[in-house]
Amino acid sequence: MTMSVKKTSDSQKHRSFRWLEGILLVVVLCVAALRLSFIETPQNTMQNAVLWTTPRGISLLLSAAILVPVMLGLLLLVLQGRWRTNLGVIGWLLFVLAAVISTYFTASDKRTAMTAGFTLIVPMLAALILPAWLDSNRRIDVVLWVILSMGCAAVYTSADQYLDSNQKVIEDYHRDPQRHLQMLGIEPNSLAQFQYEHRLHSKDIRGFLTTSNSTGTFLLAGVFIAAGLLIDTFRHRKNDPGVVSRLVVLALALLILSAGVFLGKSRGAMAAGALLAILFIVLICCGRQFWRRRWLILPILLLAFLAVWAIAIAYGTKHGKLPGPNAMYVRWQYWTGAAKMAAEHPLGVGGGNFGTFYPQYKVPAAPETVSDPHNIILSILCQFGLLGLIGFLLAVFTPLWSGLKNTFENPAAIIPPDKPAKAISFGMLLATTAALLFLCPVVSEGGFLGENAVVRQSVFVVMYLLPVFFFVCPFGLLWATAKESPSDFSRRGLAAGLICAVVAILIHNLIDFALFEPGVWTIFWILIALIMSIYPSTPPSTQAPKPLRILFPAGVLVVALVALYFCVWVSVRAGTQFQAGLRNGNPLPYFQQAIQIDPFDPNPWVYSAKWLESSEPGNTKSIQDAQVLMQQARHRDIANFIYSGSLSRLYVMESEIRKDSQLEYLDAAYQALLEAQRLYPGSDRIAFNLGTLAEKMNKPQKALEHFCRAVEIEDQYRSQFAEMYPDYPLCSRLGQDRYEYAKKYIQKSCKP
Repeated sequence: MTMSVKKTSDSQKHRSFRWLEGILLVVVLCVAALRLSFIETPQNTMQNAVLWTTPRGISLLLSAAILVPVMLGLLLLVLQGRWRTNLGVIGWLLFVLAAVISTYFTASDKRTAMTAGFTLIVPMLAALILPAWLDSNRRIDVVLWVILSMGCAAVYTSADQYLDSNQKVIEDYHRDPQRHLQMLGIEPNSLAQFQYEHRLHSKDIRGFLTTSNSTGTFLLAGVFIAAGLLIDTFRHRKNDPGVVSRLVVLALALLILSAGVFLGKSRGAMAAGALLAILFIVLICCGRQFWRRRWLILPILLLAFLAVWAIAIAYGTKHGKLPGPNAMYVRWQYWTGAAKMAAEHPLGVGGGNFGTFYPQYKVPAAPETVSDPHNIILSILCQFGLLGLIGFLLAVFTPLWSGLKNTFENPAAIIPPDKPAKAISFGMLLATTAALLFLCPVVSEGGFLGENAVVRQSVFVVMYLLPVFFFVCPFGLLWATAKESPSDFSRRGLAAGLICAVVAILIHNLIDFALFEPGVWTIFWILIALIMSIYPSTPPSTQAPKPLRILFPAGVLVVALVALYFCVWVSVRAGTQFQAGLRNGNPLPYFQQAIQIDPFDPNPWVYSAKWLESSEPGNTKSIQDAQVLMQQARHRDIANFIYSGSLSRLYVMESEIRKDSQLEYLDAAYQALLEAQRLYPGSDRIAFNLGTLAEKMNKPQKALEHFCRAVEIEDQYRSQFAEMYPDYPLCSRLGQDRYEYAKKYIQKSCKP
């Protein structure tokens, strides 16, 4: 996937270039570690007024902090004449092209599409450049130490959640449930409350990330890296006085990371890890034989993989679900909806827009809507179309194939000998520690939170200082027990571990969406770069024509500058104004400023309308202004049913004020809600609200149709709920009062 680059020794490479590359590498790894230390939500619409810019803006800045060093690295490669290309680069270009096409032509929310595309493309681009910097064993080791140490810190946080903090959250919730629900915007006695309580009592062990699945995916990488390092160290144990200490440290790291996977109880991560552990053993014990017989073994594995999926699809088609726990039940519903979406949108719906379009295809009985189909193939296919999927597969499997080929055809690593590299190790440790201690509180919580100095200090110690301690200790032990590797040092175990880590992550994400969490996504592409760095490909003897060698990097630089302006600068500036509005008693001027800066984002329009609606509910002028604002929001996210529903509510409010034109505004509300129903045909709430509007407009037949539809959807949902949760009392999604009202109306209308 990565560019093939000429590997030169320190004496051949300009010293100033090498120092600069080392600094750029430290910056990229710092951002990667930072992304693994908090829940990064580039598509989050829940706003935190404490932050100085939106969560989207923070995520974009972190991506920009990777893009800038990568662009400088590309310039260095061009200046030194070390740039090469291969099929992986073509895959990246296809993915970029697919992201641009889907954003421009099909995305409903173009700002979200730009954000998603940018956050996905930048780590992929970093994987093209990193192999040029990872040209020594010590630099490779430093990257591995960061991944292993962040994994240990994540296991500490997971253990704390398992032993203490999750229980405290449950106890705090039961002391004052209404406060929690109000903070989360959850309606009491609703399905959302049931789902929240269900997740709360399941005590999800998620580490720093969103779910246990995300942390499990990340820890899988650490497990296979530690196993590969352990194998290589054991194989080179002769004439090595420090081998025992290294083996102990690596075995301890492997044990801790494996315990973290089991502690999180992510079934997908454990299953993928177990499956790839078999492949890892095969590669370690008979990797050369495996590679020599690849044209026999790989087709058999592919056919077995396809057969498993064919059986799963046949079972799901027949039974309407997959065998296994409730998670597999609903995943089949996600996948059927996603398949319909992909069929109707061959160019994709745009990055981050899956959740906007999904209600159009959602099975009515399914308990919830989702923002991802929990399958990486369907997710990329739906968002970026077939072109994007081809690009992604090329970008991933080109380096995997090259990694296997180079690992089991070369007798040993061809990385040049390393001088003692204390600077890169110390710089990495110092920079990452500083980022985790001082930047993490700013990007995750907007600063050091607490009512007073004592509380702030306690929060700092528990949330930031202790995790950093559990990062520094493993890093220090790995560094202290490391040795300088000779030029012919074989790292076949590590190569096998990295390949298995990438494949395990892909397999896990065939039933999950953890890979799209920015921290996990960034580490995934770093793993790809590492695969190409350990056993690098021999550069072709002939270079591309000089104009092409100059024009391609120049084009990438120009596109990067344009992306930095439109995707990052505009969004961050608008987000700063938006956040200032959230903190101000009169937010409208700030929201208007955000609108002028970023014409694509619907959020300032929505929040302006909501503020007018809540601040002066009986004022006709305010309601009319709110309607105009909501129409503008709908225009910027045309496939989002929520905005049509909000517009309908505003028309109803005006109908209650302007009695002389009540029917006119009720009809406008009815039409807006019909549009919402078109965008979300499986919503019982929308059907019920249409029924009540039709009843107010004295259209009994229409009201009957809508109430019948609402009851039909609710009954389907109740049947599935009873099947999924037989030991729980029924929790109505429509609401028991609404359900009974609709049934009474139907009974009354059907009487002779």
